[in-house]
Amino acid sequence: MRRSTLLIPVAVLLAFSGAIVCSALLARHLGANNTPAWAAALCAAGADSGGGCDAVLTSRWASLPPTRTVGPNWRVQFPVAGLGLTYFTFLLIWFIGVGRPDFNGRRWHLLPIVVGTVGLATSIAYVAVMAWVIRAWCPLCLSAHVVNGLLFVVVLLLRPLRPRAPVDRDVHREGPPPPIHAYPTFRHATVTIALAVAAIGLMNQSSTTDRWKDQSRRLEQMLVEIRDDSTALPAMLAADSAHDVVIRPDDPIRDGGPNAATLVIWSDFQCSKCRAFADALRDRYRPAFENGLTVVFKHYPLSSECNAFVERAIHPQACARGRLADAVRSLAGNAAFWTVHDAMFANQEDPGMSSVESIAALAGITPEALAAKMQSDDMADRIRADIEQGHALGISGTPAVFLNGRRVPTLALVSDAFWQSVGRGGRTPDGD
Repeated sequence: MRRSTLLIPVAVLLAFSGAIVCSALLARHLGANNTPAWAAALCAAGADSGGGCDAVLTSRWASLPPTRTVGPNWRVQFPVAGLGLTYFTFLLIWFIGVGRPDFNGRRWHLLPIVVGTVGLATSIAYVAVMAWVIRAWCPLCLSAHVVNGLLFVVVLLLRPLRPRAPVDRDVHREGPPPPIHAYPTFRHATVTIALAVAAIGLMNQSSTTDRWKDQSRRLEQMLVEIRDDSTALPAMLAADSAHDVVIRPDDPIRDGGPNAATLVIWSDFQCSKCRAFADALRDRYRPAFENGLTVVFKHYPLSSECNAFVERAIHPQACARGRLADAVRSLAGNAAFWTVHDAMFANQEDPGMSSVESIAALAGITPEALAAKMQSDDMADRIRADIEQGHALGISGTPAVFLNGRRVPTLALVSDAFWQSVGRGGRTPDGD
């Protein structure tokens, strides 16, 4: 009993220390800026000796399974530091909740022994990896392995011992022997295990959230770098093969001149990204083309009312506004279409942009003529033709933009560097 009384607090302290060290390692692995001062000092000491925590934590062995050296890393990976935190947390809760079983419940002590054996083997393996594969020492990692070795020794020392047989002075006592009680009971042990699993689950959920946030930050930074690179997105555009983009003689066109590049846009009058692109095109992108840019508008309303390739009415007024704008083109000409186009995007939230009366007044035609033309079969057929051509080209959302027949990468739609680059000379590589 005396040994148990001394060793249980030692086991709890070691498991808690291991969890703290692994928590610091996990934070450093995920790139967090809140690494404790003591952990940073240990890592700095390792860096001075030619190794350091970062050399180990950025190696392919810092995750399980190890990062591939060839090919994409599509597999689900777990930081080794996170697995160490899980390991120490389980043993911490076990020793707090159960402690040392008595001899009758000794089978329960097999659990920490098995877990500890696996943990010790893992520690030995990773020390060997640092010594002979990575050839760098991480003092913080070594601290966790040393704590683990000491904890394993304590686990072995806590094995239940057979109690000494009591001297029965009442040799003439009759009746059945006293019942044998085991500690821990099945309920006690399983509740402790359940608590450990729940705690580990909560920690892993938090860790997973941190990992996703870290990955999101890195991805966002990478996308910003690509967006602002004057060569990456144009190279992606040039790598795309030219598509057969059909332009009808009566399509809405803003002519850029005889040597202009040609930009064909599939758009939706209720689409906020389409509005943002239309504004950027007018104010920044089109002026960047030294030889001019011809802009062609095509319809792709994101509404199942008129678009068979959309499952629901994402933009409920998109079909009606598309028919209104195209009816204006048919009745009042190309210039009137672009007047309505600009007004619909500038006042996108205004319900009046779906009103026959408002659009007729804007275009200078009678509401009766506009309403009749809007409801005619040829307007529906034209919009359907734009939708079907767009679908054949792989369009599923808006805006979808083609420059000289090549699909403009989605990220390029918000990249000033891209439009400045392709605008020099007014044509895409190998463009006409």
